[in-house]
Amino acid sequence: MTLFHDLQYAVRTLRHSPAVTVMTVLMLALGIGANTAIFSVVYGALLRPLPFLGADDLVVVYRLYPSGDEWASNSVPRFVFWLANNDALEQLAAHTLATSGFNLLSDGPPERLLGTRVSFNFFSVFATPPVLGRDFVAAADRPGAARVVVLSAGCGAGSSAAIPASSAPPSC
Repeated sequence: MTLFHDLQYAVRTLRHSPAVTVMTVLMLALGIGANTAIFSVVYGALLRPLPFLGADDLVVVYRLYPSGDEWASNSVPRFVFWLANNDALEQLAAHTLATSGFNLLSDGPPERLLGTRVSFNFFSVFATPPVLGRDFVAAADRPGAARVVVLSAGCGAGSSAAIPASSAPPSC
C-alpha cells in the first residue's frame, strides 16, 4: 500500500507545480534519448558482431612505424613469405590500408573510383562470394598478370555499372 500512497503524493505534488512537472518530463526524455543514442553508437561500433562467418576467428597482422604512432602496410614480399611459411593461420589475405583512386574505362566516359588493392583470396577469407561473376583467382596475383577488378553493386551510374560478368574486366 505504501507504493500506491507514494504515487498519489507524487501526482498531487506534480499537479501543484506544472513548471517542475514539465522540466522533469523534459529531463527524463532528454536522458532517455541520450542514453539510446549513445548505446546505438557503441553497439554499432563495438558490440555488433561482424557480418562474416567465423568473424571471431579473424585477426589483423600489421606493423607499427618505429615511432609507434601509425600503422604501416606489410610489403608484398613479406606477405608472400608469410603465405609460404604459414603454420598458424587457416588463411591469409592482404589489402592496402589506404584507399586508392582508380580510373574505370568502359564504353562511356572514364570514371574515378575509390578502392583498395587486395590479394586474390581476400573474399574467400571473409567467406563472401560475389553476387555476380567470379572471385579473384590465384593467377591474378602473379607479377605481369592481367589486372582484374571486383566492382560493388553501386559502382558508377553510367554504363560501367552494367558490365557483364562474362566480359573481360575493365582496365583500372
